[in-house]
Amino acid sequence: MPPKFYAVLGKSDTLSIGGKRQGIWEFIEKQNQPNGWLISLSNKPALFPPSPIPIFWDCSAIRYSRLNFPQLGNSLVTPLFCINQYLKLKAKAGDFITCPDHILLPGTNLEFRRQFNLKCAKEFIVLAKTHLSFCRPLATIHGVSIEERARNAVRLYELGYHAFAIGGLAINASQKNRNITIIRAIREALPLSCHIHVFGLCSPDYLRAFAQIGINSFDGGSWLRESFLGFFYEARENKLIKHRVPQNLLSNLAIPLCYCRICETLRNSGIETRAMGSRAANLGRAIHNLGELIKIHQQAFITK
Repeated sequence: MPPKFYAVLGKSDTLSIGGKRQGIWEFIEKQNQPNGWLISLSNKPALFPPSPIPIFWDCSAIRYSRLNFPQLGNSLVTPLFCINQYLKLKAKAGDFITCPDHILLPGTNLEFRRQFNLKCAKEFIVLAKTHLSFCRPLATIHGVSIEERARNAVRLYELGYHAFAIGGLAINASQKNRNITIIRAIREALPLSCHIHVFGLCSPDYLRAFAQIGINSFDGGSWLRESFLGFFYEARENKLIKHRVPQNLLSNLAIPLCYCRICETLRNSGIETRAMGSRAANLGRAIHNLGELIKIHQQAFITK
């Protein structure tokens, strides 16, 4: 079965058209919808996808990764803090809820972070089973070497986890062979019944490897980030073409006219996604990009 894709959802990913404020999922064709959405505690959206759309609740470790002790706003990030946040956000049956963790960054107190991660993992699994038994508690696997990651995966499994995430790879996304080696080692260290998620790698280049290794899900927000940097995606012949958009519409003749739902909707309102412009134009391009990315994801599994 192909791995499932969770698209990253930001706190301001809404559009107001005709006086009605709508979430970006409203503008994506049914066949191009992601399998679910990833929502971070530090980036809560103004509108939430309706049930039963699956949600992957993330503890926002990347946001506080450079702090000595995990903190979001004025709150220390602890297992109890995360559980309370997931409860307030109404995490539902089947949603993934992430155990708080601290990324092992070079130049930081690695031993403190290792102990923090282990302590949180022990406490979180107990709290999750007590207060959110209908959700799926997930722990992130850390390590400065492949061997340490594999050992930690086994340790987390022994604590009672059956869902895991692999992080720290997106920063070196171009190093595909290295990343795949790490992912495969972790997959082989755990029973096949365990769910394994990969953070931050959603490039089509990785998808077939994910399927072959047995990765269950992955996420990514590059489609959103690159839209605001001025890239317009086009799914063409099983390839994702990234057009650089111009500053004004008169210069964008090289970019094909798009008839997807969001592009047509905005164009009818005088807003062009193929050129840099207002927030609506840029966010509209992000929605378009997500749809094109998912087309390529789908094609990766139906073509040889």
